[in-house]
Amino acid sequence: MSELPPETTRETSEERGFPSAAENESTARGLAGITSDQSSRPDLDEQPIKEDDLSITRPEYYIKLEPLLDTDLQDAILSSEEEELRELALAMSEDASAGSQQACSMAFFALSQKNHSLEDLDRAISAAERCLYAYGPEEPKFQLFLKNIVTLLWMRSTITNNLDDIEQTIARAQEMIGITPPLHSDRTQRWTDFLRLLGFEMRHPCSQSGYSRILKANEGLTYADNEMMETAENIWKMIVQAEAATGIDETNATSPEDFKSRPLTAERVYYAISYYLRHYDESGDRGRLHVAILLGEQAVLMFPQSEGLKWLLFNALHTRYSDTKDISDLDKAIRGSKEVLETMSPDHGLRLSFHVRLAKFYHKRNLNQQGDRDCMAMDYNQIENFDIADLNMAIYHARAAIALQAMRQDYGEPELLFYNLGLYLFARCKALGLFAPGHSNLDLGDLLESTAAMEEAINLLAADDAKAAVFLDNAAVLQL
Repeated sequence: MSELPPETTRETSEERGFPSAAENESTARGLAGITSDQSSRPDLDEQPIKEDDLSITRPEYYIKLEPLLDTDLQDAILSSEEEELRELALAMSEDASAGSQQACSMAFFALSQKNHSLEDLDRAISAAERCLYAYGPEEPKFQLFLKNIVTLLWMRSTITNNLDDIEQTIARAQEMIGITPPLHSDRTQRWTDFLRLLGFEMRHPCSQSGYSRILKANEGLTYADNEMMETAENIWKMIVQAEAATGIDETNATSPEDFKSRPLTAERVYYAISYYLRHYDESGDRGRLHVAILLGEQAVLMFPQSEGLKWLLFNALHTRYSDTKDISDLDKAIRGSKEVLETMSPDHGLRLSFHVRLAKFYHKRNLNQQGDRDCMAMDYNQIENFDIADLNMAIYHARAAIALQAMRQDYGEPELLFYNLGLYLFARCKALGLFAPGHSNLDLGDLLESTAAMEEAINLLAADDAKAAVFLDNAAVLQL
């Protein structure tokens, strides 16, 4: 099992060009000057918030938007003029995909900063809400989108001092706590900000709640936390066992308490998962594979920005699919890998690896349609309602991997990139009936590209490489 180091660095909002907390507050003060005639939202019985009222109950966690867009698109939005921004926002609003709705939300938010329009801030919130529905609470991106929603709602609450807005912010913040894993590094901050929001609501002149609601909420959260402690303890046991077995600890820890005294980082979890996967490779113990996946699923929720952890989890899901043929594992690996690629920068160190794995995942799902038979020997004519879409995507990602390798020259086994592309293209030839009697030779493009890819793979092999025999045998089939 090859390993890649996790991507543990995390850019701040300022580094990616998002407004800082101070800039957000400045914008909020500008927006607060809007009269009821300038906004389509009703002004109820609220009064402007005094700065002193925010000193104790101001959130410290929900003050920055998470950067969830491709870097180029993000930069384009933040540098656009108001007219261009509105055109982009309206265009994106017509596309229901999560990526477009996120771009739409960011564009309307940028507009609200430029023109102090509460209506545009409302539109930013609505688009962010639509984006959230594309994901399940168990997916890492759900928490990031939800954090942005709470942040936007808080901004609106400080502008309008509308009790309904405040209660909506509180409801979303409470939802966030409910889906936060017990060992998540942000759990305490989310909990504390939720209590701050309750305190903010209590001080509202029209609020009927008092300290009792804060105490009740705190008791409820404590009970929920106790319920999650068993899960948290199990996670620690998995990590400590792996570290003790591999001896990677650098602090001379001798007991579980010593191991647990150190901060839980993405790197620690990464190496723990790698340990269990290696153990599975060596022993075939499915229990170890299950532990690796369980730990990986928790890890990507605790460290949602770590592409390295996601890469490891998706590979583990693919491994379990190969063992159990449970297609849901393969579907999760494909869906998760696609989402990572959508937001990964073009020069990211793991981009090529994700293309390689996605090509393999799609090819495996294509083979699943015909009983996982070898693609060189399969007969697509015997498959009812065959869907070629997965095969097309496997070819797309295989070509993308080769294109990146041509620029970077850093993939350990470049011959495999060409060999796999040759296989996928050959499979599509068979799926399209290219070898059927009377088929037109005008459609030989895939076959010619497949042959060329196989030849390149053979040329890249060392003379004594063990893969040579397999490569040559399959290349011979293409020459028939």
